[in-house]
Amino acid sequence: MKYRSWLRFIVEAVEGFGVLLLAFSTWPLSKRWLKHWGSSAEERQRGWPGDDLVSSPHDTYTRAIDIDASPL
Repeated sequence: MKYRSWLRFIVEAVEGFGVLLLAFSTWPLSKRWLKHWGSSAEERQRGWPGDDLVSSPHDTYTRAIDIDASPL
């Protein structure tokens, strides 16, 4: 087993805490961006299958992608 110094252990702990803090501090911005990623305003307003299963949703997420292909 390789010996690790206490200094290295402390440096890695501080580094990990910094990365965690950065991730949590940017979550409000990234959540807003990811919430409706790729969808248009019209797609967010229309009804989708399964919407009738939840009477009043707490939060909604609508994501979409465009595929440039002809239908079969």
